[in-house]
Amino acid sequence: MALIYYDRSINSPLELILAGLRESSQATSLQELGAFVATKTSFPAEVCYKIIREALKEGMACKTIGQVGELYYAVPPKPRRLPARSKPKPAADCDN
Repeated sequence: MALIYYDRSINSPLELILAGLRESSQATSLQELGAFVATKTSFPAEVCYKIIREALKEGMACKTIGQVGELYYAVPPKPRRLPARSKPKPAADCDN
């Protein structure tokens, strides 16, 4: 079953679920995610539960979604590491 969503910035059910979790900014139940998806796609929430569960399973497998009991949350991305700074080379004419 395909989940049709007309927002061009969202390309997959996983991205839609992540958008819902980030918009909520707190741990969210499956029912709340169903309401979010139903609002965004105009499909009844009951129709979307299978796709939501698949997206949650995919998100937990790649560690972008976490679970606490019956609640789900978006795992924030790890901050980028700064590149290693090179040590200045000593001047050739110094007595070091």
